[in-house]
Amino acid sequence: MTFRESVRHFRREQIILATLNSLAEIGCDALQMSDVAKALAISRATLYAEFDSKAAMIDAALASVAEVLIEKVRAELDAQSGSESLLAAVDLLLQAAADGPRGDATLPCCLRQIRCPWFHWGRLESLLLGPLQQLSAGKPDDDPFEPGFALALLRLLSCSAALASAGGLSHAQLRRVFRAALGLP
Repeated sequence: MTFRESVRHFRREQIILATLNSLAEIGCDALQMSDVAKALAISRATLYAEFDSKAAMIDAALASVAEVLIEKVRAELDAQSGSESLLAAVDLLLQAAADGPRGDATLPCCLRQIRCPWFHWGRLESLLLGPLQQLSAGKPDDDPFEPGFALALLRLLSCSAALASAGGLSHAQLRRVFRAALGLP
């Protein structure tokens, strides 16, 4: 990597971090390119040289968050087996949602805002679908659950965790809801 390429890579990473911080403070709808440029003390032209639009900049920031979170979920699923691995991954997702964009592995602030979708949710769902199917297959025939329902519930609970600071259910309460819905002890 040339010096010029490394400088550009560093600048891009700084823009992504500033975008995540701005998203945490003002949200997707209010975010403007000038907010990020001002936070980094760079011109908007420099910002537009890296990202051609606000949407592209937000997408890059959310993709960086997705990679970290998805790897952590994968590690939780690989570290344990059965319902314990699934519950550890659920705990991680709920904690990530509650932490907001500044945590170590976070679900982005867009969970709090309907008009700012997070396109990486499907990747998380595909990671969790296998363990959910295995868990469902192991349940008695009179007490099964649908893995698709469990994924939809997890998405809703993650949104609730993201809003918990506004007086919603606590992390522990959300985890109990998930366990009860799946018939887990």
